Amino acid sequence: MQFKLENIRINKPKKWDGRWRLVMFDVSDRQKTARDALRTKLKQLEFYPIQKSVFITPYPCENEVDFISSMFNVRNNVLVLYVEKFEGEEKLKHLFKLPS
Repeated sequence: MQFKLENIRINKPKKWDGRWRLVMFDVSDRQKTARDALRTKLKQLEFYPIQKSVFITPYPCENEVDFISSMFNVRNNVLVLYVEKFEGEEKLKHLFKLPS
């Protein structure tokens, strides 16, 4: 699958699979520009920021995160975790317009 950075979009399936994608990264100050660019791109893609380096989305995004983090040369510093339930998820279900 090929992407162009400026054209990347997260596909929003009609039916949610019930899994959250938690994207976490730990990028050193030596790569501050890449870290900030990654953070900005995740926000543009409508990931919800939980902390400065922790974002969440209910939509499949593995290929897109892999591509983006590789483009910024920080792929080894990025994890995607799959979460089925967490404290405070009702707020995010409402934000993303998901069924409760």
